[in-house]
Amino acid sequence: RNNFYATNGEGILFENNTTFSDREEIVARHARDVEKYGNAVDNSAKTLTLETTEQCNLRCSYCTFDEAYPDERNHGTSVMSLETAKKAILDFSKRASDSDVYIVFYGGEPLLRYKFIVESCEYARSIFGQRVKFSLTTNATLLTGEKIKFIVKENFLITISLDGDQNTHDKFRFTIKNKGTYDIIKNNLRELKENYFDFYKSNVIFNSVVHSFDSALSMGVIFGSDPLTRNSQVRFSFLIQNKKSNEIQTDWIEKNKAYIVSQIISQEIIKNKFLLDIALPTLYNIDVRNLDSDAVVGKKVCIPFVNRTYVRANGDSQFCERIGKYGGVIDNNIKQSSDFYLNEFEKLKKMDCMNCHAYNFCQLCPASFIESSGYDLDKLRTSCEGNRRSVIAFLEMYVDIMEIDPDAIQKCFHLSNG
Repeated sequence: RNNFYATNGEGILFENNTTFSDREEIVARHARDVEKYGNAVDNSAKTLTLETTEQCNLRCSYCTFDEAYPDERNHGTSVMSLETAKKAILDFSKRASDSDVYIVFYGGEPLLRYKFIVESCEYARSIFGQRVKFSLTTNATLLTGEKIKFIVKENFLITISLDGDQNTHDKFRFTIKNKGTYDIIKNNLRELKENYFDFYKSNVIFNSVVHSFDSALSMGVIFGSDPLTRNSQVRFSFLIQNKKSNEIQTDWIEKNKAYIVSQIISQEIIKNKFLLDIALPTLYNIDVRNLDSDAVVGKKVCIPFVNRTYVRANGDSQFCERIGKYGGVIDNNIKQSSDFYLNEFEKLKKMDCMNCHAYNFCQLCPASFIESSGYDLDKLRTSCEGNRRSVIAFLEMYVDIMEIDPDAIQKCFHLSNG
């Protein structure tokens, strides 16, 4: 059943035997329409992220806003004024999509500015009505009482940072006074779940930082068995990406191919949140892939200032919260800025992506290739090296799974989303 790729001595081919040079022609035919993308900046903006505050009540050891990361801001004291928020929301509304739009409250710890969030939501509702959706990422230490009632009333999507069991979490996530936060968070989660069960089930997701791949599987089981997390989505992220961390991640995937296959076939993967996040989505995307020229058409394009617009506490705008000091508005012209950043990214893609066997399954976003001064080719190649190896490993797993049970991936996917 290994008919996914074939080789002919010149490299890996598409399923219909189109070569990489053919793919370049396909990509050229479906190259971005500048006018269409420009119009998207003007009338299809989707998400506005407000840097509510630079302040935080925790001092997590790995936080990128620490002095150890010179390209990022430090734990500051700046807060966004309501006037700045209103201007950002109004400006966003003038180029927003006619369908649902999203406003994200970001920090620091957003709930330190609870009154600000309430007033900003009221203003956004006065402009967008019910089609605006709110979300925030929080450490959940302040998620209590009145705040919970408001968040539920406004139907927020909440992402909560939780790093596994108590020993692991408290080792890395602690207060300014060096006290662990696990018990506080768990108590707040219990209050939320007990009083608003349906909301908790549909609107609460978790993010966990992977500190060691040696413990990742056991952490996945903990999340999968804990009553407060087992029915929720858990996303796993990794410490600051560099060549060494990419190698460790890819080595782990290659080493555990047989185990991942067995977990899919047995459907035991449903009990492990780590594998559900890092393995099942890629295998599912391979299973439902578009073929040949359609694979290019289906590729998502992240258009700066359309998919996201990030407004810092001082009112400065960037196209993403993940890109340090880069990505601001050039000459006060968002449309011109979007075109510039997209062109810069496409220059990098033409150098490497057209000859990459992982292209159709690549999950790397432009932020993966940005340093403080702009797109960085060396960083791109560092990130891509591990991604290419991982895709090969997942293709091999896919073939093995198909030979045993062609429906196994779909079964696991639907069970995990049931």
